[in-house]
Amino acid sequence: MNRTHPNAIHTCTNPHTARHESLSQRLPQVSHALKHARIARAYIHYNGSFDIQVIRAPVYLKGNGDPTHPHIPRTLQRELRAFLWELLELRFPAWANAEGAHGSFEWDLTTNTLLHTHHLT
Repeated sequence: MNRTHPNAIHTCTNPHTARHESLSQRLPQVSHALKHARIARAYIHYNGSFDIQVIRAPVYLKGNGDPTHPHIPRTLQRELRAFLWELLELRFPAWANAEGAHGSFEWDLTTNTLLHTHHLT
C-alpha cells in the first residue's frame, strides 16, 4: 500500500493499520499547532465506565510550567481529542466497558514525548 496516497486509509483492510495511519496523519498537525500556540506541555485526563466516556479539557502549560489559556481553534481541539481518542481505543479497546477505566496523557511538546497512564477502575 502506498502510504502517501491520499486515500490510503480507505484502501486499508486491517483496522489496526488503518487506525495507526490515521494517528500518524493527525500527530504532526496537532503537534505543530500546539507548538505554534507556545504550549510546552498538555495534560489530559479521561475516565469512563458503563460505556460512558469522558476526555476532559486539556490543561496547557508554558515552558516554565505556568498554566496558560491560549485560544485554541475548535478544529484543533477536535483534532487533539480525536488523536487521543484513537490512541486510547487502539491501546485499550472497549476501555469504558463495565466498571471502566481512567487515566491521563502527558504530552511534552519540547521533548516530543507522550506519557500515557491507564488504570482499570
